[in-house]
Amino acid sequence: MTVTPETFWGRVRVAETGCWIYQGKTTGRGYGLAKWGGETVAHRVAYRLANGDIPAGMYVLHSCDVQMCCNPGHLHTGTQKQNIQEAIERNRWNPCRGPRGYKSKLTPDQVRQLRAEYAAGESTMRELGVKYGVTEPHVYKILSRRVWAKL
Repeated sequence: MTVTPETFWGRVRVAETGCWIYQGKTTGRGYGLAKWGGETVAHRVAYRLANGDIPAGMYVLHSCDVQMCCNPGHLHTGTQKQNIQEAIERNRWNPCRGPRGYKSKLTPDQVRQLRAEYAAGESTMRELGVKYGVTEPHVYKILSRRVWAKL
């Protein structure tokens, strides 16, 4: 449902940190969900209400790193590259995959062993998933080299 500017700002509460926290629904990625003027994310709505249109191809970035913040003083426009660079500088970005990734459950040796067991016909993908503590779709991605491709 599309909100009016009055309804939108009525859903914003000022925190002690100076952030203006959107109190409405959230997206699956933790951002405020507000529809107005073709926008669907609260901080983009807030930026447009305070500053006018967002330049084409630009992102609205948070200087405070609070996803629900709608304080126009904490928002600025930038490119995707600038957004990623800011995330890296603030230790909010972990582009590592494979054994260095923070979500990694397997070691390179386990991946090699999993592939060898499957190639030898010793186990099904489901059995390998149970044995190694990963899902069957993840086993498929390992076997098809969609993940762990360089091993």
